Amino acid sequence: MEFASGIGWTVAQRYVAEVPNSIAYVADPAWHASVCDNPNMVIMEFFAKNVALRRCTTPVAVCLNADILLGPDTVNLLAGWRGCSKKTMYRVLSRKDIKSDRSYQHVNELDDPSIIVKEWIAKPPAYTQGAGDFQMALTSYWHKLKGFDETIRWAKIHKDHRMCTQVIAHGGKLVATASCYHLYHDSSYVNQRAFPRNAPWGPEYRPANWMPYHNSINWGLARAETYRVANVNLLLPPRQKRKIPPLAKKPKPVGR
Repeated sequence: MEFASGIGWTVAQRYVAEVPNSIAYVADPAWHASVCDNPNMVIMEFFAKNVALRRCTTPVAVCLNADILLGPDTVNLLAGWRGCSKKTMYRVLSRKDIKSDRSYQHVNELDDPSIIVKEWIAKPPAYTQGAGDFQMALTSYWHKLKGFDETIRWAKIHKDHRMCTQVIAHGGKLVATASCYHLYHDSSYVNQRAFPRNAPWGPEYRPANWMPYHNSINWGLARAETYRVANVNLLLPPRQKRKIPPLAKKPKPVGR
């Protein structure tokens, strides 16, 4: 299979080799083409997170970004997962942007003032600031919410923000506690969001618009056939090479 030789396959193989009891999913590029309405977006990470969430069998599921380091208090929060409440989404309260042009040997180094670029404190009621850094809930609750928004296909930004708003719209509760560290890099959205409308994350829009969203019952590519190689699951291409019908009416992007 051709797509089993790309970078996604390579990363997945390394991940399952280094992380005990892990499983990875790699989607055929045809799936990206079938759900993406913006040719500038080569990655749609929230669709990818939904693939994993839909297939998650553990009691609790956590979504976070690849450029995030967890603080000791957040690790303790993970260790106490049995205390997670129903209809509740947990996320970090504090995020510190730290310099990424060096290596770190111990967690104590991360609070050195000389390497902290900025600290963000999430604000109630939705705690949307940097929400994608860490979002944890019972897997059953993720499934009730039907994962991250799949109705907006022309942009991939603000989906984490919209998840927080989705929780509130469904009568749920957001709990912000603990901390994380964000590796501050030049390609980060926070450094490049002033770029033109052809940016690789799509055009800006007001993330509170069109809420709540309503994903299809097949969210997370639920109907995709899979082929397993070791602990890597390959999502085979759609049988029919056609555009998947929109999951919801496509809203027009608007400026801030």
